[in-house]
Amino acid sequence: MSGKAKESLPKITGSRDTAEVLIRNVWLLGTPVLTSINQTIGGIIRWVEVRR
Repeated sequence: MSGKAKESLPKITGSRDTAEVLIRNVWLLGTPVLTSINQTIGGIIRWVEVRR
């Protein structure tokens, strides 16, 4: 088992660049989603305040 673990270590370090690229892609995709969610929440809060 320890031999297999040592063999897989270089693969993990090599995939670090891929992980960074994935994180950047998620960040780029997630930012517009978060802003739209914030706008929706803000709209609901405004609607509730108007209803009072």
